[in-house]
Amino acid sequence: TKLILLDSLLQEKIETMLELMLDMWILSIPVLLGVSSEDSAIVPTTKYIQYIPGDINLIISVPHDGRSKPKDLGDRRNGVKIGGKCDYAAELTGVKAKDICKVVLHADLNSKKIGLLMAEEYKRISGKQPHMVIANLHRSKVDFNRDSLVGAQYDQQSHIIYKDYHDTIVKVRKSLKGPGLLIDLHGQAHNQNSTELGYLYKTEELNSSNYTRTPSVRSLMQRKKWKAEDVTFGNQSLGALFEREGYRALPSPRQPRPGKDKYYRGGFITQTYGSSDGGSVDAIQIEVQGEIRFGSTKVLEGYSKALARVLRSFYERNY
Repeated sequence: TKLILLDSLLQEKIETMLELMLDMWILSIPVLLGVSSEDSAIVPTTKYIQYIPGDINLIISVPHDGRSKPKDLGDRRNGVKIGGKCDYAAELTGVKAKDICKVVLHADLNSKKIGLLMAEEYKRISGKQPHMVIANLHRSKVDFNRDSLVGAQYDQQSHIIYKDYHDTIVKVRKSLKGPGLLIDLHGQAHNQNSTELGYLYKTEELNSSNYTRTPSVRSLMQRKKWKAEDVTFGNQSLGALFEREGYRALPSPRQPRPGKDKYYRGGFITQTYGSSDGGSVDAIQIEVQGEIRFGSTKVLEGYSKALARVLRSFYERNY
């Protein structure tokens, strides 16, 4: 029994050391890539927003894995529905559950690691560098994937940081020449071991094959003359590429519709910076499953490298 306990403790220490080594390596990735926002015309105005310049029309947004919780910024809180609107300063005591505007405060842990590891691998296999916009502020302070009221509430400094993240995306998006793609990288814990791909179609719309909604990849569909079925679960779809790499995806040829499964369709960033309202820059939300994000270092690295191959294939075919 003592030997088993010692072996378990040793294994735990080794895993902790490997995790620390991976963290240190990830922090050095921008240096390894040879890029810095200081070398770019686009420079975030606050210390909580990180921009890594790219040289292709591919943008990776990572809004929900910041760790910083400065005390001089207010904490986001639930609000109260008053007259059909949410008041995030209202007293919550005695309010009925149906009248509470709930906010999400937890981070999408390890989505930043996956994004940076993916970018490093993307450059290794293609020689090209995606643009990256990363939030290093914790979601309990600002949620960059909501509108400004929900995301920053009534804290003036939080609004400045919120605006900095979105201004950076806008500037990068405007700098692209020709068609482009923004990937908004997130994490979910739906316990379905499947990467969810959001094009703005709601669960009930996918389930009923109702594709009347304009998706966030409207430009791509027009250029390629694709139908909604082609882009969501066709043989050349993003979901199909994930499945070929050995990772389950929703939607995909294997599972074209959520059915009773949980599914995220794409949030504020995908809705705002995709091509649903015009333009030639598309957006897709990628929700990485908890089985990957909370897996071993080997699992995390393997998925990140596969993600690089998936995005390279999808990008080079379509943009």
